[in-house]
Amino acid sequence: MSAGGARCAEVTFRTPDAVKLFPAEPLGGRATLRALAAPFPGVRFMPTGGIGAAGLPGYLAEPAVPAVGGSWMATPTLLKSGDYAEIRRLTAEAVERSMPWPT
Repeated sequence: MSAGGARCAEVTFRTPDAVKLFPAEPLGGRATLRALAAPFPGVRFMPTGGIGAAGLPGYLAEPAVPAVGGSWMATPTLLKSGDYAEIRRLTAEAVERSMPWPT
C-alpha cells in the first residue's frame, strides 16, 4: 500500500478488514501505522518491509496489527546456502517473540 490515508480509504471499500502496509519501516514504521489506523478503526494492518526480529514485538503490540511479515527469517544468503537449520531457528525465534505469554 502506498503512504497516505486516501489509499487506505480506497482499499477499505474493497477489503474493509485488512491491508498490507509495505514497506512499513521506510514509510515511517509504527508512527505511520498509528496515523493510518486512527481514522480507520476497523481496519487491521499487516506491516512488512524492513522489519526485523527486534521490531516484531513492537508491531504486534499495536492493536491494529494481527500479524507481521518479514524476510529476516529466510534471507537470500540462508536460502542460497541451504542453511535450513538456521531458517528454522530464526522462525522459531520469531514465533517465540510473537507470543504474548511465556512458553
